[in-house]
Amino acid sequence: MADNFFGAISRGDLEHVKVYIEEGTDVDIRNGGGTTALQVAIEQKVFEIASFLVKEGANISLKGVLRKNALHLLIKDYPNCFPMDLLEKLTSTETVNAKDLLGKTPLHYAAETGQTHVVKRLIRLGADVSIKDRSGDTAAHDAAMNGNVTTLDILSKNGADLSIQNLDGETPLHSASKTGCLDATRFLKIELRLQNCDPGVLNIKNKDGKTAFDVAGNSVVRYILNPSKVCKKKRKRDDCDEQSDTSSLNPANSWSDNSATFA
Repeated sequence: MADNFFGAISRGDLEHVKVYIEEGTDVDIRNGGGTTALQVAIEQKVFEIASFLVKEGANISLKGVLRKNALHLLIKDYPNCFPMDLLEKLTSTETVNAKDLLGKTPLHYAAETGQTHVVKRLIRLGADVSIKDRSGDTAAHDAAMNGNVTTLDILSKNGADLSIQNLDGETPLHSASKTGCLDATRFLKIELRLQNCDPGVLNIKNKDGKTAFDVAGNSVVRYILNPSKVCKKKRKRDDCDEQSDTSSLNPANSWSDNSATFA
């Protein structure tokens, strides 16, 4: 019967799913892979069945593969294509800040994929913006890494520390800089100065002793972070090139090696 039940879910056959539940099938039954009926419904994008299972008492806190709960799956795997009322049904004080195998919460995945409306809703429902995953990354790190500026703004306005460091000593600014996200880098530079009057906050070093400028993915990012430093290096390089060109045209240099011959 279990196989038939999961088959009905996968087909999106709500009527037969109802029949199996009425006949006594456990609403929290797991398939051979350890995935619950609710999680299978979400994986198959049959959200009407998922809502029905929740209504029938499915435990939304149960975790399956990679220790993800139903809320993790909904946000990570199907960004921007699920009904918000289902998100609310899957959210509780236990599920909203639950960590998966990587230590990530649903908010981490919403920030990573730039689902700003989901980020707002999760925070309203109790998501903690300061939680770190196993690498020490917060939702702000994930948003910065993927250039999601609006998400960064929402997180900042809801108390996220934008100078927080992960296990490698890197801040969200490092994350944005490394991946070459121009807008995110520009936003973080401004927002960090607003959050912290100490200009040194832009020069926080990671475990390798490198600042966001040092790990920048491209020259434009470096310019955004420190235009004077970039211009200074460019002027120095241009001066060297000019000196080299002038040196090659200097008659004294051209003849110096042979001067002894004509002495």
